[in-house]
Amino acid sequence: MENNFVAQSEPVIPGLVIIALGTSTAGKSTVCAEVLKRNAELPQDQQLDWQIEGHDVYVNKFNPAGQTDARCYAELKESNAMKEIQRLQPRFLETTAPVGEKPAIRELIIAVRNGKLFAEGRSIDLLNRDNFNEQLGEFLKATKDFYGKEMLEQLQLLAAEKQGAIDGVIKEQEKFDADYAIFDAVIKNSKEGKPTLLDLVPMRDGQDLSQKFKDYCQQQGFECEVHTALIHSSVKELVGRMEARNQEALAKGDRANIRNTFFTFSHYANLFEPAANKGDSREIVGYLSKDDAESAITKFGNGNDVATKAFKNNFKLDERVDGALVAVAAKVSHDKVYDSSSRESTAQIANAFLEIGVAVSQKAKFCKGDLTPSDHATRGSEAERVGARATEADTQPHPVCRPVRAAVIAGGRSVAVAAAEKGKDSVGPHVAALQKSGGSGAVRS
Repeated sequence: MENNFVAQSEPVIPGLVIIALGTSTAGKSTVCAEVLKRNAELPQDQQLDWQIEGHDVYVNKFNPAGQTDARCYAELKESNAMKEIQRLQPRFLETTAPVGEKPAIRELIIAVRNGKLFAEGRSIDLLNRDNFNEQLGEFLKATKDFYGKEMLEQLQLLAAEKQGAIDGVIKEQEKFDADYAIFDAVIKNSKEGKPTLLDLVPMRDGQDLSQKFKDYCQQQGFECEVHTALIHSSVKELVGRMEARNQEALAKGDRANIRNTFFTFSHYANLFEPAANKGDSREIVGYLSKDDAESAITKFGNGNDVATKAFKNNFKLDERVDGALVAVAAKVSHDKVYDSSSRESTAQIANAFLEIGVAVSQKAKFCKGDLTPSDHATRGSEAERVGARATEADTQPHPVCRPVRAAVIAGGRSVAVAAAEKGKDSVGPHVAALQKSGGSGAVRS
């Protein structure tokens, strides 16, 4: 008789996702690297297959800026004005660069799209010929004739001819939302049972990336454990880190690694805002002095550009007296705020993430029946040992850990069901599923 039995593969418990949300230069990448390092130091049977995803990973994989450069250059290269510019300044023949570096051609692309060329604190209007002629002499003087009169005249012709086309190419590229491609990679990891550190930077004000990820998971009909860690570093600390990074890059001749834009502080304004004096129950994550804010603007901003104005408006700097301190609160959803102002705090955050990862992993094993009360009695809980190293960072683990630890470390199914009854949202969908399965350990994958 033919045997038609087909073995069923074990369901995979979706892996944990920790969203590390913070500004650039806040130390998120350092924390992620520390998690990998410390995870490798755990006993082999307790190590987790941590994955890292996020904006930096996406850029390194797909180089979206390079793709935009290529499409824009395709629009520019047939113009006689472009050919003249390249003849006059051969550096603009450089149309590609390694990921993370800027090819010379990007300077022209930005100038053509904006209708202005910025250099040495000056700008020259490329779309209005009268303004161009009026500003030309001062611009050449300020830039020490770096560009040259003839080259600038050709650039003015190029902008007049191609500004609309370049703007159209870039707007078309901007319609593509890379966040969803990143989220797809995270969901794929989770479906394979792998925990993921999702390193995200808030590119736009009013965008709640944690909620965006959760909404996307819901649209995809997918559930997993999610912990949103809001990584905070003060503006003063961010200024210091950027200055130190720039000095190191200059010493090494690594100009591509120099941070000389206001993006980091725009990110800060996208994540944080002043706490109201009264009736605001939000946690105070830190304090921003007007002096530190002005220092950031002076060193990295432009008092008249949109980003700098938005930062000043967000924290109402013009309304504050010199030396004033502003209490800062988060303006995006999160589970816990982690301070990343020191090297010690980086290790503490990494330990806290490991604690959550190990606890959720053991909960998954318990739900599948791979972990029994006797296992806990014999070998103890690695989650507790990892957690002990995290106590300096957080003496009270975030609620996402408490029901997990109550359910897993105690080792009894009745305790897990009780935890699920007490707070389904905080323990996540899979322990809560124990209640629905009557304690059988069957879970939805």
